[in-house]
Amino acid sequence: NIVQNVNVVLGFEEGGLTYDPVWPQFSTLHLADHLHGYWIKTITSDSLSITGTTVADDTPITLEAGWNLVSYLPDYPDSVAHALANIMDSVIVVLGFDEGGFTYDPTWPQFSNLGILSPGFGFWIKMTGADNLVYPTTQVVIGGYRSKNSASISNEGGLVPTNEWVSLFGDSVIFNGQPLKV
Repeated sequence: NIVQNVNVVLGFEEGGLTYDPVWPQFSTLHLADHLHGYWIKTITSDSLSITGTTVADDTPITLEAGWNLVSYLPDYPDSVAHALANIMDSVIVVLGFDEGGFTYDPTWPQFSNLGILSPGFGFWIKMTGADNLVYPTTQVVIGGYRSKNSASISNEGGLVPTNEWVSLFGDSVIFNGQPLKV
């Protein structure tokens, strides 16, 4: 219902995916599903109506080692620690965004500013290894903490996090002497 207002849709599954309505032939994102999160950049403010079959809160979401952009399936907010309990031993960090960046570090939860996961949001989860996320069917906490006045982002691996995205279109593109992967 918003396609006429879409500038670009970005996703992530084993690498960055892009759908550009102006350049569909160069797009790598061809299918959106209920288990992954997506960024939708619109030309102006809009409301997205999602239709379809209801998905059970405890539907397994396959996670890979490294970064995963996943949907929060339950219809109620829950604490990060409880919502991700079945994978917490493999979680390095969880990142969220709502008018600013939020971080949950299981090693330092007292310094984290992401305390709850909420319906309608996707989250970045960095994992030490592959696992299956299953959200609990009952919640423990509906309140939590989330400060819009501060943001903390993990800089593991020396990468500088940004909100910039680069779409590169071409054939036989070489970087550091190697062809770029699709």
